[in-house]
Amino acid sequence: MGNPSPHEQIVVLLGNLEDEISRISRHKVTDQNWFKGIKKASIAKSFEFCLEAYRRDTSDSAFFLAPSVRGICEDLITITYLQQLSEREQNRVTILKSKLASVEATEKQQRFFESERPWQPVVTYSNAAELKQQLTAELKSIGENKNLWKKGTPFPSVYKMAEATKLSEVYDFIYNISSDIVHFNARILLRMGWGEDPRDVSFSTGNFSSYYLNMCCTYGLLLFLYQQQNFDLPFNTDAQEIFLELSALLSYEMRWVESVTFEELNIEPPSLQDRINRRLQFDKNMSEINET
Repeated sequence: MGNPSPHEQIVVLLGNLEDEISRISRHKVTDQNWFKGIKKASIAKSFEFCLEAYRRDTSDSAFFLAPSVRGICEDLITITYLQQLSEREQNRVTILKSKLASVEATEKQQRFFESERPWQPVVTYSNAAELKQQLTAELKSIGENKNLWKKGTPFPSVYKMAEATKLSEVYDFIYNISSDIVHFNARILLRMGWGEDPRDVSFSTGNFSSYYLNMCCTYGLLLFLYQQQNFDLPFNTDAQEIFLELSALLSYEMRWVESVTFEELNIEPPSLQDRINRRLQFDKNMSEINET
């Protein structure tokens, strides 16, 4: 047997993290630790996404897994941004955002079921409009007092939070590559067509399934590592070492998934040797810079 591939090594390392993630994910809920709870929930979701992607024996249906990358990215940016608040404000914003989301969801739910299934009982708030007004007013007040989001708005956009937390490049790329799947996109639909003859194709999400699985693995792990770095959660020393190993393995992958590929444009991609040469030259340049 040869040496395990980077992918196989990552699978083993993720498995070695399971007990520690289980420990970190446990939470005793009180009125003073709602924000800590969402950090733990976010890191658990991110980790489980990585396990799902890396442990898959087949790339079948990976297209339908890929949109989750967007939510994980938004968790990273929002929680990182809110860490600027005091502990009391973090908890309060968490509660307010949760309640507001619930009220808004029930309004949309009610309209849908009134249209499609008017006989089905659903949860509603009799004072939804009043509740929304109260919740948004308090969110606006917190933002204005801390000067963290624009006056008169209940919460900043994800883009603004990404800029403030130096995650704008991550935001732009991850949102682009994941939004391509979530929203209508003619290029993505046409890319589903594949065949020996470019004028005689068969459409299926399976035609790009390996691409989407690689996307989930690479960017799921990248976001998981960002969360571990940015969230102040008490990982033990062994876990810290595993995170360093995961980061190194991910960094030395010779190709990360692009949003627009050479293959879909019928362009011959750079060879593996070319990629290796470029990486070696980059490392050499960085080493010389660090020595000066």
